[in-house]
Amino acid sequence: LGPRFVPVMLAILLGLFTLIYLKFPGSSESFPTGNSLVRVLAVPVTLIVSVALMEPLGFAASIFLLTTVVGWIFGASPKLSLIGGVVHAALWWFIFSFLLEVYLPTGAIFG
Repeated sequence: LGPRFVPVMLAILLGLFTLIYLKFPGSSESFPTGNSLVRVLAVPVTLIVSVALMEPLGFAASIFLLTTVVGWIFGASPKLSLIGGVVHAALWWFIFSFLLEVYLPTGAIFG
């Protein structure tokens, strides 16, 4: 199949779904306001901050902060958000470092 298969297949599927959506647009939700708008905007801001902190803090700390804050934004208790952050960071560190053998930044502070 080659390396082009997945990107080409995704492009075809996206094009097909776009045509279907243009034919049958469905209903739309109202634009979020108030607390909902803050929550909607907080997630991409948290993602941008997490990516910006990847070099100084490293992968594990950055993913920990991202998962913890997003969990808290979506209503998890601080304790569950922290537990989720630790488990999520450890899980991805293990997958990338040991199973896939991909280099992950340790961070300027910790490395």
